Amino acid sequence: MQDMTPNTAPGYQPATIGSRFVAILIDGVLAIAMAIPLFIIAGIGGVINDALGALLFIVAYLGLLAATVYVFMWQLGETGQTPGKRSQGVIVLSTVTNQPLGGIMGVVRYFLGSIINVFCYADFLAAIFKGDNQRLSDGILNAQAYQVQPGSITPIFPGGKPF
Repeated sequence: MQDMTPNTAPGYQPATIGSRFVAILIDGVLAIAMAIPLFIIAGIGGVINDALGALLFIVAYLGLLAATVYVFMWQLGETGQTPGKRSQGVIVLSTVTNQPLGGIMGVVRYFLGSIINVFCYADFLAAIFKGDNQRLSDGILNAQAYQVQPGSITPIFPGGKPF
């Protein structure tokens, strides 16, 4: 029988708090970078015509929502990485299968972490104080962030497949 510490996939070490924090910052900057042009266009449309501005704002908001769900939630579940995590060499895998969680579970992980973080950022603080740097939401979902070789922020469609 193989001797493994809990929540450690063979060949991987838990991701460091520093690399996870930088990955979150990169993802946040990317989200803002996606939003700014959309809302500038909506603002310009509003100067031209109020109805056009409102319509462009709604389209921009829905487009940003769809892009956010895909890039930061679905892709995390499918590949185990967001662009920020990929650039920092962090991958989130199931501790049961040692595979990415799956698209829907990536979305669930995001929302579960958000709900837990309502209480004084408890999800992130747990990762700081636990020996394996595991978030509370990751523990609930049997997931762990591991350190791997850093890659590029791009491609948005890893492996050439969008879904």
